[in-house]
Amino acid sequence: MKKYLLLTALLANMFAASAQETMYLIKGDKVVGKYAVADVDYAAFTLPEGVQDLPQSSGVVEDKTYMSASPVYLGTDKDCGHFQIQLSTKPITDENPPLELLYLQISTPLITDLKNIQIAEGTYTLGDAEAIAPFKFYPGILLTEGTQQLAAGTVVVNRPDNATTDYILVTDGALSVKMEGTQYTLSGMLKLENGNIVELAYSGPMVVINLSDEQPPVDEEPLPASALTENYTCTPLPSEAYVTNYKNMFADAPRLDYFMLSLYEDSGYANCLDIALVVDREKHPDVLLPKGNYPVFNRMDGSLASIELGTCPAFIVKTETLIANYGCWLTLGYTDKAPLINGYVEVLEDVTSWNNVKIRATLTDNAETPHTVTCEYAGSLMEL
Repeated sequence: MKKYLLLTALLANMFAASAQETMYLIKGDKVVGKYAVADVDYAAFTLPEGVQDLPQSSGVVEDKTYMSASPVYLGTDKDCGHFQIQLSTKPITDENPPLELLYLQISTPLITDLKNIQIAEGTYTLGDAEAIAPFKFYPGILLTEGTQQLAAGTVVVNRPDNATTDYILVTDGALSVKMEGTQYTLSGMLKLENGNIVELAYSGPMVVINLSDEQPPVDEEPLPASALTENYTCTPLPSEAYVTNYKNMFADAPRLDYFMLSLYEDSGYANCLDIALVVDREKHPDVLLPKGNYPVFNRMDGSLASIELGTCPAFIVKTETLIANYGCWLTLGYTDKAPLINGYVEVLEDVTSWNNVKIRATLTDNAETPHTVTCEYAGSLMEL
């Protein structure tokens, strides 16, 4: 133990005093191990309890830096997330030989956020395919399907030309995954069935593709086909015009007010034009609806981050208890719906009171050949 402590202290002092960023383990005239100094906590002649040994090699140690990584999520297996990561010696779009790939089959803690699937940070060690567990990778195996030979698990695939594919199975090793923002760093040493060791390195983005049958919950329903067969002019009754401010509609943009204008053409409420106007309250603190043009925006392209005045297109939100329509819609005969997804609304004068509102709308539906819905309104709005 004294020798262990002495060596640890000696190495710590040596690393602190040296500008060298890499330490080498050398046997004879061959390097048998190479590590970034920043990744080494201590060195020892005996293996401390709980620390896993590196695979022993009777062959060569080969440095392999990969240029691209393509991970896919395969789904849940025994309460773990199951992934396959393809590392390539070429850019992600280049599949022309000669090409060397490394397929890593790994399992992580259970994936709970299917909208933002990530590879968990940590150290992955060799696992048993019959006992799936988090932070494990699985050895390569060869399968025969008819006359075709296939590989699974963790395996090196060499393609020297279009007619040749060679598989080298991975039998042992350890793998580290680190993440900072959208960038991943993969490093480790993997023992191959031929006795060689691959010292792998990858640094760059990894965008996970979900190939499982597990999908995130549906937050929005697809829009129905428009019920319109021709252009339509809405003529609302001044006595049946309403406005509601759904202040918390866009939780990720709290500066926005979301005003829903419901303009009815009859006292039976069979025909209605819903118009959704968005106002940046930080830029317009004293005017309910500033005078100007409110173009229909795209909610999905980040427009909410910079929008000042806009008209929200039709969308449908589904929850466990209800399905609700938001944005701009035309309803005819209570049930016939036309989602309005393009166009603009003009506010003709500053609206400082709901008693005096002047607007003009020109909106189009989602038909293959769009129909135009127009409306002019001057009067008061009853606030709900």
